[in-house]
Amino acid sequence: MEGGPDSTGQAALSFSDFTQTWGAARKFKSNGAAYADLDNDGDPDLVINAMNQKSFIYKNNSVEQKIANFLRIDLASNNPGLPIEGTQVKCFTRDMTQLYEFSPCRGFQSSMYGPISIGVGTDLIIDSVKVIWPDHQYQMYYNIPVQTMITPAHKDAIPTSDGVIPFCGIIFSLTRF
Repeated sequence: MEGGPDSTGQAALSFSDFTQTWGAARKFKSNGAAYADLDNDGDPDLVINAMNQKSFIYKNNSVEQKIANFLRIDLASNNPGLPIEGTQVKCFTRDMTQLYEFSPCRGFQSSMYGPISIGVGTDLIIDSVKVIWPDHQYQMYYNIPVQTMITPAHKDAIPTSDGVIPFCGIIFSLTRF
């Protein structure tokens, strides 16, 4: 493929087969997968639904091997009953900006409702995080150590001044004819 080499010396826009290296070389047929932090260490583990056999759980060892760091953001615990779907999280590190939008739906009969897990590589401090709620109010966090959990509360959010009309609540109701 075209493109210059990346930081590993490989050509940009190319792929390498790491299935053996990552311990995921087992062959099977699957019709679903999910990721979640099953062991509560900050990195997402992988659950694969295999056809005609038991499901597989792949434990992510990146934290234990000290090769990757994470930040977790729990939008639900401090906001019971608040619709949090559509909340955006912008994470700024030394040389990277990441954007996440909370959307628990993952396709037909699949959903994932848990803390957002943001991988930040080998960085030890996250420069800043901006949480933008569906009503466009926001919160800022600065100099956050990795392997921590942020639990923002919407009541502490700052109104935006960008002229966006805030969310006004549910406007439709079910009517039977």
